Amino acid sequence: MPNAIEMRRITKRYGALVANDEIDLTITRGEIHAVVGENGAGKTTLMHVLSGLVRPEGGEVRVNGAPLRLGDPGAASKAGVGLVAQHLSLIAPFTAWENVVLGAEPSGWVGMDRSRAFAATDALAKELGVALPLDQAVEDLSVGMRQTIEIMKALYRGAKILVLDEPTSTLPPPEAERLFALIHKLRERGTTILLVTHRIQEVLDHAMKATVLRDGRVAHCFDREEIDSEMLVEAILGGRGVPFEQDRDPVRSDETLLEVEGLTTSLSGQVRLEELELTVRRGEILGIAGVAGNGQQALAGEITG
Repeated sequence: MPNAIEMRRITKRYGALVANDEIDLTITRGEIHAVVGENGAGKTTLMHVLSGLVRPEGGEVRVNGAPLRLGDPGAASKAGVGLVAQHLSLIAPFTAWENVVLGAEPSGWVGMDRSRAFAATDALAKELGVALPLDQAVEDLSVGMRQTIEIMKALYRGAKILVLDEPTSTLPPPEAERLFALIHKLRERGTTILLVTHRIQEVLDHAMKATVLRDGRVAHCFDREEIDSEMLVEAILGGRGVPFEQDRDPVRSDETLLEVEGLTTSLSGQVRLEELELTVRRGEILGIAGVAGNGQQALAGEITG
């Protein structure tokens, strides 16, 4: 039985920058294979080559043993490759089911057969065991639900190989757990999963194999029994090491430079900030943390006027 994916000597340049430098990557059918590396290591470029969004200068790709025409998203989709990009491409005012079928709608006497389209989406959601308000506008759904819709879009089009590019980068932990439960269910159905991530724990918890990219090249490929956090970090950083503990001098000034009290703001009837308070002293670095969409931009906008 041929491998799900075989990429050989993939090379992609952007001017003087070599994003992918003769990369070889083999993915076995039905596995969860992590592609790991720092930002700029070449992970996303390689996945865009696989999905037809980027045409490389050199190399070849085979999907289930058959050569893939490079630089052709339609050919990649027809071969069963589905990409869920880091930045989701949903139409916000459309409903969940409309986004799933968009561009591949079943046709009726005049235009789209809406009842067939909804029924097909509903059947897919039930098959996957996901609770999704199909009639609700995407703009009103959580980030995790939007991620599920993107996965359903790919599966609706017949994807047997699912490329997930940094799927948990904007998800809170509970939604990330639900996503990985869905990923494992898909693998049990025979779907091959490429998990692009730089989160070590996700690799340790879920990957069956892991390929590490560094500076556009394959630094190491680990089997499941070899995957170890220290070895992964070593392969990702190339021996540079990580200063996990740093000595920082305490802030000695009591002078307050910025004070926010009871800050509340809303947009289109939705509360963005509610009774927010913070104080910043001279010489202090104050971190503002949170999943995207939880008020960081609103806070910055209010503070800067």
